Amino acid sequence: MAQILTVEEALASMQAKKNKKGDIIINRFNKRNFNTLMLALANDIDFTSEFARIKNGDVDLEEVMVTKKFRKWCKRLVEKMGIDKSESERIMTSEFTIDNIDGIYEFFTEAVYLYMKAGNRFDLPSKKGFQGGIYLKDIPEKETVSESKNPQTGESLGKYKRKKKAHTELKSRSTTPGYLTEKYKI
Repeated sequence: MAQILTVEEALASMQAKKNKKGDIIINRFNKRNFNTLMLALANDIDFTSEFARIKNGDVDLEEVMVTKKFRKWCKRLVEKMGIDKSESERIMTSEFTIDNIDGIYEFFTEAVYLYMKAGNRFDLPSKKGFQGGIYLKDIPEKETVSESKNPQTGESLGKYKRKKKAHTELKSRSTTPGYLTEKYKI
């Protein structure tokens, strides 16, 4: 059984380091860390997140209990399987722990990939100071010709042809939220 951490503990265990300038050094993807965070989220019933809702140009921060929403879904699932409603109510309490989250990564990422592959942008929930989403773009086959040079002498090493076959790339769209933008006539 995996050790169950709070969301804060899980995030602290995988916190990115900073370079000498103070810039964050992005960590490579680590599925074990992701699953640790997902397990923490599934078990930290008091965890809340702020989502930004824009109303008339003003930001309204809404506290969302994401774990309670997930557990409510789990409760409906087990009730549909025939578990008594009084017994299923335990899912909503901290006495019930989820000790394994294996398979959630594959399920979640495949759903997002298929959604984007169908031509849709996947938007992340707006947060205070953040708005963005990701999508897939088909890139056609492309040939380029360029001259390579010796980096030390600048001497030409000749021309090279590079051919990139058709493929799909992940793109992002993230802009400054409208409520953080001011426009003045000068």
